Amino acid sequence: AHGRAGVALGAGLAAGLPATYNMWQRSPMLLALHAMALTAPAAERWLSACASLLASVLAWMCKGGRGDFARRPWLYNFLCRRAKDFYDAAELRGSLASIESRKSCFAFHPHGCLAAGFSINGVYSPSFVGAAGKVHFLIDRVLRHTNPF
Repeated sequence: AHGRAGVALGAGLAAGLPATYNMWQRSPMLLALHAMALTAPAAERWLSACASLLASVLAWMCKGGRGDFARRPWLYNFLCRRAKDFYDAAELRGSLASIESRKSCFAFHPHGCLAAGFSINGVYSPSFVGAAGKVHFLIDRVLRHTNPF
């Protein structure tokens, strides 16, 4: 059993992932996490394997300071059509008729499940994008480049 030392090592490896800049730097840490998962006691092995797999997916999703992801219009269109269906209600509110397509500042409340207000009602809302026109987002460097979400 890995015990407390395994938990500390795993947490340290996972915490170090966002500090890396590419998958070449992340790979040794991920391999160590996978090795720990495969050597875990049989009763906990599946949970350990799921956790190391999740860490790998999140590490892959992190940009790590590199350039933008390639645009994927099919994914954007899919999210515009389907993301709102996850919630019982997802709607824009306020003075929608007064939205100007130039020189406007929009605010979204950042909390909720994965910042749903911003993502569902802003980024993936065809009605908002249609009313607001081309929108640019001011995003913190750490959130933009090292946060997988």
